[in-house]
Amino acid sequence: MYRLTFLVSPLLLGAAWLHGLLLDEWFRPHAVAFYEEQQTKLLTLGSIGLSISLVLVYRGYRAIKHAWNRRTAAISYGLQVCAWLLLRQVAAVGVKLDNDINWLSLGAMLTPLPIILVVAYLFARQSVEARPTNA
Repeated sequence: MYRLTFLVSPLLLGAAWLHGLLLDEWFRPHAVAFYEEQQTKLLTLGSIGLSISLVLVYRGYRAIKHAWNRRTAAISYGLQVCAWLLLRQVAAVGVKLDNDINWLSLGAMLTPLPIILVVAYLFARQSVEARPTNA
């Protein structure tokens, strides 16, 4: 289970980020003209999201050998997935910066994001701390 937190969750971040960039709010592909017009922006934002995802996978790979508490890792995984699904909206807004954006509704939707991420990483950190020793 702890492998989900450290390896699969960052990959889901990359998938959710690309999903927000490449699909509309109804989860359908945009018109071909959209991809042609926004090509540079899509490549830039896509590479940023995938780079962050790969860095988190690398860090997770390095920390996985210390993981031992599967329960806290599972809680962290669930919270991280919730956060990544919220980040999908950030990617979608990044593409539409030239268009009309309802900033108030986006802000209300993303308000819990920092809280979710902090709690998720606290649980992930707890799952890799030193095992209790029986002295």
